[in-house]
Amino acid sequence: MGQWNLMQNSWKQNSEITLEVPNGTKAADYMYQLNDKINLTKLGELVEKSSKQLTAEKNIENPALDMAFIKFPKNGDISKAEYIVMLEPENGGTTFRFYYSLSGELRKMNY
Repeated sequence: MGQWNLMQNSWKQNSEITLEVPNGTKAADYMYQLNDKINLTKLGELVEKSSKQLTAEKNIENPALDMAFIKFPKNGDISKAEYIVMLEPENGGTTFRFYYSLSGELRKMNY
């Protein structure tokens, strides 16, 4: 996940993170959970896992990442949060959505 930038003859990988939180909660409540219950490395691993599954099950070579994010329920219940990975064929078309628990267990896939 992320992108690579060449700056001053040095390659650096970076990622842009946007954090939207439900009304009545504070961003700080979620930031303390990064790399604890919420793991961005896990999200990257799930993107790779989803890509391999899509290639194996639907015979779609080189699926492209459309979006990957962590969804929190409106009531702020962290136990119901989930990782969502959205992939599509390299040349566009149907979006395939993968929904995972915070532990990385696939809950469902749809398109």
